[in-house]
Amino acid sequence: RIFTGGTTGSHLIWPKTVENIFGEGFFLARHFGVTEKDRISATVPPYHIYGLLFSVILPLVAPATVIAGTPSFQEEIASAVQQQEATLLVSIPAHYRALRGLRTGSPSLRLAFSSAGMLDAVDNRAFCRENGVGIVEVYGSTETGGIATRNMSRGETWFTAIPIVAWKIRDERICVRSPFLSPGLVRDGDGFFACGDRAEARGGDGFMLLGRMDGVAKVGGKRVDLEEVRAYIKKEPGVMDCVVLALPEEGGRANRIAVLVQGMSADAEAIRKTLGRTLEPYARPRILKIVERIPLQENGKYDRDAIIRLLTP
Repeated sequence: RIFTGGTTGSHLIWPKTVENIFGEGFFLARHFGVTEKDRISATVPPYHIYGLLFSVILPLVAPATVIAGTPSFQEEIASAVQQQEATLLVSIPAHYRALRGLRTGSPSLRLAFSSAGMLDAVDNRAFCRENGVGIVEVYGSTETGGIATRNMSRGETWFTAIPIVAWKIRDERICVRSPFLSPGLVRDGDGFFACGDRAEARGGDGFMLLGRMDGVAKVGGKRVDLEEVRAYIKKEPGVMDCVVLALPEEGGRANRIAVLVQGMSADAEAIRKTLGRTLEPYARPRILKIVERIPLQENGKYDRDAIIRLLTP
C-alpha cells in the first residue's frame, strides 16, 4: 500500500501488486537499457512511487548500482553525479530548476528523468545545454504507474504513451488501460481507468496535458481554467514558478482566485496589469503573494496545505 503525494490536499492509499511494481521495474530496465553498468543517483525519497520504482526496484532488477543518500541542494546533486560517476539522474522539476546554469561535470551521465509535476521547457533545455543530456519526463501516478514520456530537448512537445499502455480521451479526460493499474480501480467495459487529468490528442500517437480536472473552478458562476491563469503569470519577468488556487469564500459557496508566485524580483502590480488585459474580471486573482520559494513536499510536489496557509490572511 502506497500513499499518494497529496497534491490535491488529501492523501490516499493505493494497493499495488507484485505484478504492478516489478512489472514496471522490468519494463523500465528494458525500455531504457539499464544494466549492471549503470549508477543511479536519485534526489527523491524511496517511499513514494517514483522514488521506489527508480531507486529501489529498477536497480534491483537491472541490476544497477544505486548511490547512497538523497541529495536535494544543487551543489549536493551536482557533486553526487560527478564524484560517484552517475549514469542516471532521477530528480524532480524543482531540482532541475535549481540546477539551471550549473554543470554536473560528469561525462558518465547518459540519462536524466523527471516526474512529480510538469517540467519547464527552459529548465530542460538548460540542463541539456550544460550536460549534453536531455530530461525524460515520466507522466503517471501512484494508482496508474507510468503512462507516458516526453523529452522536450528532442523537440517532443507532447507525451507519447509507453508501449505497454493503451489510452484514449473521453470528455477531455485521459483514460488508460495498463498492467500497472492498482487493483480495485473502477474501469469501463474495455478496462480503461479515467485519470484526474485533462488532455488533448496530438499527432495521432500522443496527447498534451491540459491540467487537472479539478483545475477548473467556478467563480461567480463562471468557469475559470486555473492552468490558463498560471500560464499567463509564468510569462511575466522575474516569475520562476507559481501556483494558482481557487479558495472558498468565508461563509459561502463561492470561490476566489489566489496566486503564490516564486521569484522576489517579480512585480505584483505588473502581473495584475497583465492579467487585467488578458483575463475576464471574475478570473483575476483576488490574492497575489510573492515569496522566495514555494513550499514543496519531500517528493517534489507542491505542499498544498502550506501554500494555503501563506495565502490565507
